[in-house]
Amino acid sequence: MAEIRSGHPWPNLALLEALSGFDAPEDPNLSVLWTTVLVSVGSLGKGGSPMRLREDVSSDKLRGGFYTPEALVRFCWTRIDELTRGFGPRSLMVLEPSAGSGNFFRFLEGHNVEERIRSVHAIELLSEESAKCKSALAEFKFDSKVLNGSILNGSRPKGIEFDVAVGNPPYLRYQFIDENDLNGISELTSEMDVQLKGVSNLWIPVLLAALEPLRTGGAFAFVIPTEFLTGISARVFREWVVENVSNLQLDFFPPESFPGVLQEVLVFSGIKKKPTSKANIQLIDNGSQKKWKHKLEPNHHTWTHLYLPPDIWKAVEEAKQVAFTPLINLAKLSVATVTGANQYFCVNDEVLERYSLQAWAKPLLPKSRFVDGLVSNKATDEKLKNENAPRWLLDFSYNRIDPKSHAGMSEYLALGEKLGLHTRYKTRIRNNWHEVPVITPGKLLLSKRSHYFPRLVLNEFGHHTTDTIYSGATLDGKDSTAKGMVGTFHNSLTLLTSELEGRSFGGGVLELVPSEVGRLVVPNVKITSSEFSRINKFSKNSNDSGEELINETNKLIALNLPDISLSFFDSLESARQLLLSRRIERI
Repeated sequence: MAEIRSGHPWPNLALLEALSGFDAPEDPNLSVLWTTVLVSVGSLGKGGSPMRLREDVSSDKLRGGFYTPEALVRFCWTRIDELTRGFGPRSLMVLEPSAGSGNFFRFLEGHNVEERIRSVHAIELLSEESAKCKSALAEFKFDSKVLNGSILNGSRPKGIEFDVAVGNPPYLRYQFIDENDLNGISELTSEMDVQLKGVSNLWIPVLLAALEPLRTGGAFAFVIPTEFLTGISARVFREWVVENVSNLQLDFFPPESFPGVLQEVLVFSGIKKKPTSKANIQLIDNGSQKKWKHKLEPNHHTWTHLYLPPDIWKAVEEAKQVAFTPLINLAKLSVATVTGANQYFCVNDEVLERYSLQAWAKPLLPKSRFVDGLVSNKATDEKLKNENAPRWLLDFSYNRIDPKSHAGMSEYLALGEKLGLHTRYKTRIRNNWHEVPVITPGKLLLSKRSHYFPRLVLNEFGHHTTDTIYSGATLDGKDSTAKGMVGTFHNSLTLLTSELEGRSFGGGVLELVPSEVGRLVVPNVKITSSEFSRINKFSKNSNDSGEELINETNKLIALNLPDISLSFFDSLESARQLLLSRRIERI
């Protein structure tokens, strides 16, 4: 993020000032803390991730402009060729909703489908790019028209039916979507009777806008992110697809098939049909050349299971009915304390002592990685202390006093205001911005984001957590139930369902929201204290991938559940590894 001064452990203060818009305090001691907080907080947005502003983003990214490589373009035209074999020469009317400089036509030359195109209707936001697209189209014999505008704002074709829709819709996060486009999205979804609950990315409404004027029997092929399979806001679109698309095919490609784009992509193609609730889908892995088919049902929360061969998916479904149950039937885990600025309200011993804030400090587990094994205990707290980690959560709503009566507290709050933390949404809606609504710690703790797999641990120490770790308890409140759940959680089926229910974006991180946590399937078994201790030891000694822990947990469950065999777990572990490897390879 910032230049490091030679021989100095802190980032360049002048650079941080420029990035944050705040002046550094003159007090050297205060500057050290200010720098530490600002590196992690001052320029961070929702969920601790960098909040990119318009002025921070390149013009290409700002309009979602990443031009599709030739191999993927020609693959899309091949699918169109296959889907339109019954059309005669010069009969196809083509719509390209986000044409860019015309790559989809530049790489059309010489393709079999070229001779069947009668006309092209292309739309591009930037005038200089639309001019390039017009130049590319001038090389062909068919008629063409290039509109300089947005398909969501004034340039959506109405009263025209197309035979083909093709392209690569812009991949643009919600905070960069133009207000006029937002209004256009509202108009479009109203006309199509589709309720997009909080559009997270522009590719979804642009794709809908391109498919809406496609005639019944018309063909389409689009390069879209694999977020299509898992994204929450994409679920409504998936449901629309089940009802309105036939000959549906998803073609997967190895990571980095689309240079410069962190998201993994797929080619989404098929035929628009009259609405119905029955649909089948063919999936092709263009890395391994394997093919398989699934029957689509409209009630799946995600489509991640489509990566799995049908026989494995059937085994997963059967196991859910036999000896496993959704986690929500046994426990409830939810978001813990939301501070609005974790790096400010979560402090180490040094900061606590410097400002004498002990009266408002509560023990904190900042990340699950600090827990050795399956239990967060005194040893965990000692580890946090030895690593100088933030092991205290500041609860200024506890032991309320006038801040002016305590010099350290007054100075620390002044630092927070200097950083502008009191103006952030989650802090300014409080009666007092610095009084965090602290959640009572739960007996169960589960990592929200994970690398190899999510971890569930017992909270024996009573550590508080922030929104990086979910907190909760079993429904019956019994310690034996909690131990049984933690001791058997890290098995192949439960961890496979975390891959199926969770979501993975750029970087390969797996994330679970509370509703997805509730849908994880867990074994409903009780284990002895000695069995828990044994699994706990394997957890402490297992490598990062957890191979030994998972194998031993599988054995423990098979021992306690006669309907489940180790060979069953072996097939599920192979399926989990398949999904895990796809996710991890994006890093």
